[in-house]
Amino acid sequence: TLDYNDVSTTTTVTARTPDPCENWHPRPVPNADDVSIYTTLRWTKGDSAVKHDMYLGDDYDDVNEATRTNDPCEVYIGELGDVNTYDPNEWPSDPNGLELDTTYYWRVDANDGSKITKGQVWHFDTGRGLPTVSSPGHEAEGIGHDSSVIWTWGPYAAGHWMYLGEDPNDVKNATPSSPSSLYRGYSDNTNFYDPNSWPPDPNGLALDS
Repeated sequence: TLDYNDVSTTTTVTARTPDPCENWHPRPVPNADDVSIYTTLRWTKGDSAVKHDMYLGDDYDDVNEATRTNDPCEVYIGELGDVNTYDPNEWPSDPNGLELDTTYYWRVDANDGSKITKGQVWHFDTGRGLPTVSSPGHEAEGIGHDSSVIWTWGPYAAGHWMYLGEDPNDVKNATPSSPSSLYRGYSDNTNFYDPNSWPPDPNGLALDS
């Protein structure tokens, strides 16, 4: 009970006592975002757990309701041994690993040798893997006509296609087959674009544009 200015407020908190076999402390932490697609899932094993059943998918209900023998959406990865990690990029049941920009739900059931304790369903979001433009800043004004565009590489990129124009929709919808006034080229070895030196725009940026 909290008293403040003669007003009392009572709050009741109910502690949850986990099964001694239940797994806990997941990593990535629940609700984590921008998680690498190369992440390894980890957890703290229940005290009496000796092996584990792993479930992983992109739908909460599929993961929550699946069992070893009832798995219509194929989210049951398999039985793991006495471990506390799972790498989606190495396990043979999931050779393609995690995908970008996806919400994943996962569950690890604990087995103490005599019974299976169902785990909680945790979830995380993988990142989009996009490059981040560091200069000029978004909606920056007064940029010199000889300025370069500088970015941080996307974490999984082998190269980047550069698009530049005056209409946001034109730039958004541009492809490598677009006119050279929009598609400025591809590079696999740089993190900047200089409109004054990189073809096909030898005249650089126009003033007041």
